[in-house]
Amino acid sequence: SGDVPASEAISLPIPARPDAPDTPELVSKTDTTVTVKAVTGQEYSLNGTTWQDSNEFTGLTAGTAYAVYTRVKAVTTGDNKAFASENSEALSVTTKTAPASAPSVTVSDAEITKDTVILPYDATYEYQMDNGKWQSGEGKNIFANLDPATQHTFKIRMKETETAMPSNEATITVYTAAATPANAAATGTVSYSDESFTLTDGYEISETDAPVFSAMQPTDGKVALQPNTTYYVRKAATTTPAVTASATVSLTLHARPATPN
Repeated sequence: SGDVPASEAISLPIPARPDAPDTPELVSKTDTTVTVKAVTGQEYSLNGTTWQDSNEFTGLTAGTAYAVYTRVKAVTTGDNKAFASENSEALSVTTKTAPASAPSVTVSDAEITKDTVILPYDATYEYQMDNGKWQSGEGKNIFANLDPATQHTFKIRMKETETAMPSNEATITVYTAAATPANAAATGTVSYSDESFTLTDGYEISETDAPVFSAMQPTDGKVALQPNTTYYVRKAATTTPAVTASATVSLTLHARPATPN
């Protein structure tokens, strides 16, 4: 048998490698994730070697620099197979730092009236009441138009920045103060015959106004009064629930009439 001659050659066109795509565009980042803009037909990598279809990278380390690459994916099926492109230029991105400790804010730091709660102001803070919307900026630490003797829960944290996640939250739960009495008559009854004041249950009276209000102790439910004196009456504080005392209203007694002839 003789040698078999080779067949005629046929061409095998090899397509050119696609050009490298543009540098990835950052969409968002946290302390553990980086997301770049998704582009149809591209894949993504943090090291230029290991590739994934997702444009989001998770499980990253806080405060760490990463290089994100993209390339056009290889086409392995159909009539238009193609190699993967060259890698793009790297996008350098640093994850945000992890949440810091919560601000040091306690109930005693809040200013409370019957319809307002004022929290300590800091330009780096943001505030939330009763799981509502977070708010920040000058005046956003003031929560007004509230109902008296009503419980509210406030959260305070340091705002998220370009380099840091929002901090952990400080949480305080407070009651607005008791409602201010409409007038002194709503708090008790003056007896001009025995010169005393009978307090309605839950109220207290003092010869001094806030902040040095010193409640007078009644005897048999009555407090002795002196003519030509101004007293101050308010709704007393309670412990359960922890409602602070109301603002005061004044009770002014006229001078005793002159002794007759």
